[in-house]
Amino acid sequence: VIALNRSTPGADSKTQYKLIFLDAINDFIVPPHLTTQEFHQSIKRILTPDGAFLMNLVDIVDEGRFLGSIVKTLRTSFAHVDCYFATDGDSAALDPNERYTFVLVATDEANAVGTLSSELVAYMNGHRISDAKLAEAMSRPGVQLLTDDSAPVEAMLANLPIRSAGRD
Repeated sequence: VIALNRSTPGADSKTQYKLIFLDAINDFIVPPHLTTQEFHQSIKRILTPDGAFLMNLVDIVDEGRFLGSIVKTLRTSFAHVDCYFATDGDSAALDPNERYTFVLVATDEANAVGTLSSELVAYMNGHRISDAKLAEAMSRPGVQLLTDDSAPVEAMLANLPIRSAGRD
């Protein structure tokens, strides 16, 4: 496990990693600088060609501005972005009013997604979100490319604590 700070990824590093997992985002605190296109590009520079970048995030399905914005932003740096969510049961249906923890898998190698997918789904009792559902999330009003100049993630998640109060 290597801890990286914002200035570390790709900065004169010859070391490459097969897997990087960003677990710095929760439903109340989101470091905006870890959500941007520039940050994702710096992560990509230190991944092996078949490597994968995973990150978790929280959002409510029917609002989805944060999820849609992150997927849109990741797709500017990576050829493949898949999204998974965990459920308490076997249902693969998303409740549009529920808060979910999502795990995104971003890679340039389609086979890396396939290998990770089966392991990730088994580990988290998860399900893959369809491409159509991700396209819907990316097309919502307020979804934007997140950059160092503009990453209003706090505004995108402003309703999350209120809507999810009392659900845990």
